[in-house]
Amino acid sequence: MPSINLNTCLCWNFKRLHFVDIAFQASLSKHLQNLKHQETLIYDKVLLNEGKAYNQKTGEFTASVGGIYSFNWKTMTSVGKYFISEIVYNGNQIAFNHCDGRGLSSGYV
Repeated sequence: MPSINLNTCLCWNFKRLHFVDIAFQASLSKHLQNLKHQETLIYDKVLLNEGKAYNQKTGEFTASVGGIYSFNWKTMTSVGKYFISEIVYNGNQIAFNHCDGRGLSSGYV
């Protein structure tokens, strides 16, 4: 099952002179099949949503403050199946992950 774990980002906001915590951790509680091309995955099990940056209805993460954000996600597939996932920012792919049922995987950020 695909899952996303986002590390905590402590972002310094110079206008307000305080630290802002932005973090979320989410996963899927079910197996997915036959997804459409470029369909947004919406994680149904949100364990942490500090700063409310992850929208559980749309599956989108919105950075409310400037900073450095780190994304980490894992995917698994059944034998003979494959799964390609990506993180998209303003319509542009910025990270990619591919795995298949043969135990091969690749990706880049």
